[in-house]
Amino acid sequence: MPLQGLTTDRKLNLARRRWRSERAGAYSLLEGCLQEFPAAVGVLELFDELQWDRLNDQRGLALFVRACVRVDRNLAAARALHDFVLHLAQTSSLDDMQDEVREAIDALAETATPEVRAVLRGKVPAFQPEGHGSPRELFLASFYLNSLLNLGSQCGLRAFARKLGLAAESAQQRQSTGRSTYLRFLKRYSSFTPMMAPRHKDRIGGGYFFNFDSYGVVVDPGHRFLDTFFGENLKLDDINGIVVTHFHDDHYADFPALISLLFQHFKGSNRRHVDLFLDATTSERFAPLIEGWNTTVMRSETGTILPINDTLSLEPLPTQHDIMEHGNTGVGLAFRLEGPAGASTVLVTGDTGWNESLGDCYKSVRRKSASLVLVAHVSSVYEGEVPAILSGGVTVRPYEKHLCLYGLAKAIEASSPETVVLSEIGEELDPWLATLSLLVERTYGVPCLIGQIDSSGDRLGIGH
Repeated sequence: MPLQGLTTDRKLNLARRRWRSERAGAYSLLEGCLQEFPAAVGVLELFDELQWDRLNDQRGLALFVRACVRVDRNLAAARALHDFVLHLAQTSSLDDMQDEVREAIDALAETATPEVRAVLRGKVPAFQPEGHGSPRELFLASFYLNSLLNLGSQCGLRAFARKLGLAAESAQQRQSTGRSTYLRFLKRYSSFTPMMAPRHKDRIGGGYFFNFDSYGVVVDPGHRFLDTFFGENLKLDDINGIVVTHFHDDHYADFPALISLLFQHFKGSNRRHVDLFLDATTSERFAPLIEGWNTTVMRSETGTILPINDTLSLEPLPTQHDIMEHGNTGVGLAFRLEGPAGASTVLVTGDTGWNESLGDCYKSVRRKSASLVLVAHVSSVYEGEVPAILSGGVTVRPYEKHLCLYGLAKAIEASSPETVVLSEIGEELDPWLATLSLLVERTYGVPCLIGQIDSSGDRLGIGH
C-alpha cells in the first residue's frame, strides 16, 4: 500500500495493527509521522500504549529518540539512551550498537541542554533514591525518573505525553474551507441575563462568527462564546481576525480567554497571530494582553476604510452608546466584500441609540454596496416609543443607548437592505421575536431572520 496518500491517523492505526506481526512495517509507517509536531506526539503515545522493550529494540529506540527530539522531550530521550547504553555494556558490547541509534544520539546531542548532555555522557547514574541528599531532589526524581513506588517514570512520561496531547488537540484542521461567505450567530441573549444564576440552558450569551471567503472573523466574543464556538465544531484555525465593538462585558467577556488560547495554539508555529480590530477603550484596557499582536484601533470617523485583504475591508461606523466614564468609543461595522457583481456588505449596527446622523451614514454605506445585509442590534422595547403611537403627531423620543423598535425601523429605511437580521436580543423580547420578524417582512417587504443560536437564522449564507 503506498504511504504517500495516508493520513497521520491512518498510519498510526496501521502501525498499531502491525506491531506484533510485522514490526519492521510498523516502524516504516511511524517514521513517516515525524515531520509534524502533532504526529510525533501520536508516535510517542503509541510507544507508551504498546509498552515496548526499549532495551532490546534498537530501531524502536532510535525512532523513539527522534520523536522526542521533534517535540522537545530531550531529557526523556537522553534517559532512554543512557539506560540502553548501560544495558548494552552489561549484556554484550557497545560495538553492537546499530548506526541508527548512533545517529539518534548525534541528533539529540545537537539540541541538548547541559543536563541532557550530562546524561548522554554517563555523568548522571541511573537514579538511586539514596543518592539524593534533599527531600526536594528525592521528590522530583521519584516523579520524573524511576520512582520509589515504581510509578514515577509512568507518571512523568504520561503527564508529559498528556501535556503535548492537549497542546496538539487545538492544532486541528480548519473547518471553514472553500470560498463560501456566511454569518453565524452564536448567541441567544444580550445584556446581563446569560450571567444570571441559576443559568438556564437557553441563556446563552456569545457573539458572531463571520466567514468571508477564507477569512474568518469573531465579532464581540461575550459571555460563554467559547462554549458555543467549540460546540458548533469550529476550530481556532478558523479564526483570522477578532473584532470587539465596545467595552461592555457582554461583548468582550471571552476575549481574554480567546487570546490566551490562540497564543498557546500558535506557540512555535510560523503562522502569524490573528488580526485584532478593537475600539479604543477595549484596546486600552487589554493593552498588556495584546502587546505584540497585529492590532488596529477602530474609531468611528465616517468613511475610514480598513483594508483586510485584497477583497475584504472593514469600515467602522459611528454609534451612540456611552462606555461608562470613557464616553462613546464604540463602533458599528460595515464589512465589504468585493465580487464580480459588486460589493456585498454586512452592516452591523453595533449597540447604539438612534439619531439622524446614523441615517446619513447608513445611506452612504448603501450607496457603496450592490447588496446589503443589515444586522440590527434591537435590544428591547422602550416606553418612550409608545406615546407617539397613542397620541398621533407626538415626536418619538428614541432610546439613547439602543435601537429598540423605532431605531430598527429607521435603520431599515436608511440602509434599504436585501435581508434584515434581528440580533442582540434582550431576553424579555424572546417570546415575540417571530411576531416582530413577520411584522418587518410585511412592512418592508424584505426577509427578516432571527440571529440567534439554534434558530432558523443562526447561519446565513451570502452570495457575491
